[in-house]
Amino acid sequence: MPRCLDDRGHPPRQGDGDDGIGLLLDDHAGNRWLGLLATGARLFGGLPWWPKSPEPDLRTLVLTEGIKARAIAGRPKRRPHLLEGAGQAFLIDSERAVWCRCDYGPHGFGRIAAHAHADALSLECRIGGVEILADPGTYCYHGDPRWRAYFRSTLAHNTLCLFARDQSVSGGPFLWTRHAQSRLVAASGLDDRDADASWVAEHSGYRDEAGVVHRRSVQLQRQAARLVVTDVVLADEGLAVQASLSWHLGPDVECRLEGHRAQLAWPGGRGELDLPAALSWMPHRGDETMPAGWYSPSFDLKVPSATLIGSGTLAGGQSLVTELRWFSDPARS
Repeated sequence: MPRCLDDRGHPPRQGDGDDGIGLLLDDHAGNRWLGLLATGARLFGGLPWWPKSPEPDLRTLVLTEGIKARAIAGRPKRRPHLLEGAGQAFLIDSERAVWCRCDYGPHGFGRIAAHAHADALSLECRIGGVEILADPGTYCYHGDPRWRAYFRSTLAHNTLCLFARDQSVSGGPFLWTRHAQSRLVAASGLDDRDADASWVAEHSGYRDEAGVVHRRSVQLQRQAARLVVTDVVLADEGLAVQASLSWHLGPDVECRLEGHRAQLAWPGGRGELDLPAALSWMPHRGDETMPAGWYSPSFDLKVPSATLIGSGTLAGGQSLVTELRWFSDPARS
């Protein structure tokens, strides 16, 4: 668990979540992930690279009373940044508190992948704990089929949507009848604090359409303070592919779109998002009609947030490059 937390101890937002609590013993607004980390430290001993956890909460004290810590052999001495079994890669700049999660994992669990979202090759990026490129979340299960379909759709994630359909095929609110298959192509520099970190993966969710494959590369340029995302449609050059690329911003990010560049500002920082000129870009915020421009901080709650969607037609082999740059802004701290 500590392998995937950001510098504020918050986990990735991936797939479904319902915020269910069996027994509430502490402040509901507290960070339960850090509480679980405190429990793990008392049961098995903490590691030097774990996020700093607070004093044990009441749940930890109840669950671990009278239990001696048990050592476990083979625990990693350094924080792993590539979780191959889960299909997750973390591009991190600890010095500047930059955290980026890239997804190349399986489409959910088991044959029906009930709680999965159509989010292959999606990413999240947080700076100083603020969600810049965000996963919009879950919002609902049964309350509204339209919103259920949206929040788990490809368009509702930071990835490329082709042929105006999801990468995986839904058979109902908790069923997927066809799963996009993702694979890691390459990764480098993830454990090197001074070098650039890069990750490349692809998925075959659109292979039925003339063998189309979506490949994405992400590079964290630590010294240059930028994140470069390159999307390529692997297909015959003569094939025209309808495409939509979504970038969902966190609810604390202010956005002003100027052509193919978005000016961003958030508590403690500001940045620029250069968007691929091959697509036509439109901003959305709290759009009920499409829908688009929504973020769900918890189950059964959604709030407006900025979403940028670029649409157009791509040729096979064409690349789309998105570049996020950030700058410190003490006046906004």
